Formats: sequence, structure tokens, C-alpha cells
Amino acid sequence: MEQLVQLTDIKRIGLVKRTGDEWSCYRKKFNLESLPCFAAVRVDSVGVIGVYVNGEFVEGITGRYPGRIGYFEFTSLLKEGENEIMVRLGNHYYPLTTQNIFARRGANVSIFAVEVELINKGERTTIVSDESWEV
Repeated sequence: MEQLVQLTDIKRIGLVKRTGDEWSCYRKKFNLESLPCFAAVRVDSVGVIGVYVNGEFVEGITGRYPGRIGYFEFTSLLKEGENEIMVRLGNHYYPLTTQNIFARRGANVSIFAVEVELINKGERTTIVSDESWEV
């Protein structure tokens, strides 16, 4: 249960003005000296989100059920040296009331949380969504 609380605490919240089918992307680069024996990502979002590692699609969720965490393994997509995890946020799902409020403002809300877990030789490394992610 501790993981779910932490994932909730790292959500990125912001207004993103957009029209039509635009997507917003958030990227995080990280270096690996050696390949981990296990790598996985936990994702929560309000709205459609796709997860990519080094340009390869890992998995996506609709975000229609906030608080339902997606958990996906991606060990085989990593390489030694620089790696990149990217999330793509699409047009979002909102309850009707919220949708009307944001439609009047001409904006959509991006809300997501990502926690990457890398395990190598019993040592756990975590990368979370925060201000260091590039837009």
C-alpha cells in the first residue's frame, strides 16, 4: 500500500491549452551503467496515457478510473547508457461537470503520476514524475 500513497503524492497537475486531438509529451532521460535484472513502471492518470521506453510502446491506459494503477514490465527495452521514458497524454476523460468548466476556459487538465522501478543485484532505483521531466 505504501507504493500507492507515494504514487499519489507525485502527481503532476497543470492546465494545458489545446484543441482537437493534440497530445502532450513528458520525457525523462536516465543513464544505466549496467542492465537491470527487472524494470517496471507504475502509472496513474486522469485521461488517456501511453508509456514509451526508448521509443517503444510499453502500454497505455484510459484513465477513466482514477486511482487504478497500471503496472507494466519493460526490462527488455533498456540498454546500457542513455535511456528515455516518455508518457503521452491525450484528450482527457472528465465527468461531465468538469468537462464543461474546462471547455469554457479553453483548456484541458493533465494529471499523471509515474514511478519507474529498476532492480539490479538486489538494489532498487526509483525514478518518479517531477519537475525535472521535459515537456
